[in-house]
Amino acid sequence: MARRSKIVNFLMDVNDGCRIITGRSAPNLLARTFDFFGDNVKKAAGVQEEERLDPNDPYKVLDVRRGACNRVVKASYRSLVRDVHPDTGEHPDPKRFQQLTEAYDKIMSERKEK
Repeated sequence: MARRSKIVNFLMDVNDGCRIITGRSAPNLLARTFDFFGDNVKKAAGVQEEERLDPNDPYKVLDVRRGACNRVVKASYRSLVRDVHPDTGEHPDPKRFQQLTEAYDKIMSERKEK
């Protein structure tokens, strides 16, 4: 019980300090800070908005991020192809199968060139 009161007192002191320095409470200040830096953090992390991505982007087709390792790309390709394979898939779709194969080949050829 004594430990909890120390933590509560500390948080109240931090909140009071934020109010004195900035005129805002700590939770309000943190929320505004995250809103302000949110776009910059997304850019630094490499997050892109869906509408900006090309629908034929091989990474989007395979549903992997650009920084994914080869094993992740291969696993995603295999799991997606398994369902649409024209001969053995549960939902055969030759066009989707070809699209997935082309996307996988494009990603792997890019990585071999580097």
